[in-house]
This record gives sequence, structure tokens and C-alpha cells, in this order.
Amino acid sequence: MQFAQFYHPSTGWNGRDFTGPVKLIPVCGTEGVLPFDGRWSLTRCVNHAREVCKKRGYNGFTINVGSTYLNERAIRSLEVVKPL
Repeated sequence: MQFAQFYHPSTGWNGRDFTGPVKLIPVCGTEGVLPFDGRWSLTRCVNHAREVCKKRGYNGFTINVGSTYLNERAIRSLEVVKPL
């Protein structure tokens, strides 16, 4: 299974207040992943993930492959579409 994992900014919570560093973290839930047809090329997956990332307002994505969402590895590193 190939899928995109989307990323958005963290809140900056450091345990006391929101002055900690803001970094990109994975989006939770069903909107955080986008499964692809297994016949698609990596280029097509990346282009589609980039379009959906912009449409949903996220900051970046990775392309992952694995038998499940919990047993996966990145085959394309984080691509930032909208910088912090």
C-alpha cells in the first residue's frame, strides 16, 4: 500500500505555555493520509499528493509504503508545500 502522510504546524506547547518551537507534525485522523492506487508511479503519487496538500491547506507531505499505516516506511522525504 502506498499513501501520502500530510503535515501541519504544531502548537508550540512546551508543557507550560505555547512559547516552544513550532514544527511540522503529522496530521491525525482520516484526513491525514491519502491512499494511492498501487499501479500509480511515484511521480503521479507525488503530483496528486501535492495538489491535495494545497487544497486541504496543509504544509507538507511524505510518500510512504507498507502493509499497514503502522508498519510503513517513507519512500519520499518530507516535501514542504507551504513553509511555516
